[in-house]
Amino acid sequence: MKVMRLLSSLKHDESERGIFHLGRALVKNEHTSIIVASASENNDLVRRLKRDGNIYHQLYMNKKSWLSLLQVSALRHLIEKYEPDVIHVHSRTPAW
Repeated sequence: MKVMRLLSSLKHDESERGIFHLGRALVKNEHTSIIVASASENNDLVRRLKRDGNIYHQLYMNKKSWLSLLQVSALRHLIEKYEPDVIHVHSRTPAW
């Protein structure tokens, strides 16, 4: 199974910690975990996700910003590329 998770950011807070646990569990059980968020590739949390076997893509989907709508084409490309079985949206901005 392929699971794509869309987040507006990656920070050291409670809501983001589940990202690591779920990603690790998916990879451990031979599923594909794809994470799309605004954090840069050299962010410590992104490196940790990649080290655990998650696929990471950076798209600017900052919270409560209409500029996030400019990423629709890039996000569509990622969805078409990976053809995920599940798309889990972690906040309303990526859901737009």
